Amino acid sequence: MADPANQAATPHAATLLLDSALTTSLDSASRVDVRAMRRITLALERAAAPASGGNPSNAASPGTDASARPEDTKARDDEVQRLKNELAKANAELERIKKRVAQPKP
Repeated sequence: MADPANQAATPHAATLLLDSALTTSLDSASRVDVRAMRRITLALERAAAPASGGNPSNAASPGTDASARPEDTKARDDEVQRLKNELAKANAELERIKKRVAQPKP
């Protein structure tokens, strides 16, 4: 669906398909891949929006576009929280390393 050679598909349709894939149980590597592809298709939708008069779905389903937004924000918030947690762990590890290096050797 996201293949540029596929003339019948739209970025919006690809995004919807990726949204449905995110609702299934995927391993973490696949989930990362699907999220990356979803960000790409969303960027393609935004790029196509000015050409289609501002509606990324090309007026096919305005209700679907509005219902996807809360999922977008939830997924984005989850991703931000996960990254903040990783950053906090990395900072804590860095502080432990700094303390270990700063201690004088006997």
